[in-house]
Amino acid sequence: MKIETQLEQLFKIIVQEVNANHEFAKKIRGIFNANEKKPHQTSRGWGGRGAGELSAANPTEHANTALPSVTSKRKTRRRNAALFNPETILEEHGEGTLLDSLNQLEVDQLKDIVSEFGMDPAKKVMKWKKKDRFVAHIVEVTNHRLQKGGAFRRIN
Repeated sequence: MKIETQLEQLFKIIVQEVNANHEFAKKIRGIFNANEKKPHQTSRGWGGRGAGELSAANPTEHANTALPSVTSKRKTRRRNAALFNPETILEEHGEGTLLDSLNQLEVDQLKDIVSEFGMDPAKKVMKWKKKDRFVAHIVEVTNHRLQKGGAFRRIN
């Protein structure tokens, strides 16, 4: 059974339970509504609240244990996807084509390639500003990767 079908069945069951069970509906609403007055869970344990129970009075009190709300937005620091794989271009079309392709890109696009293909393990390359340095670094790393293990390959 496909995962999409299984998820559809799961959500249908959840919606049916929300419609039939008022307490369950209240708990689900509490996950998405930070202003809810009652706790999310009803079980009590040692020290008043249950282990997984959250207080709605202070939603930031248990920030690590609460599910993120739908409205909260976190700024991600991920780079965009690389436009192409330099190893593929070098292997199929040669170094001249790779150099031409890289020289047509902006510095941010070159940084995307460096980031996506792990060409900056020391985290120094991303601080560079000059396009020529990025192009030279990408070509050097790509050449090195394609030649790696060459001593063990058969040459016919």
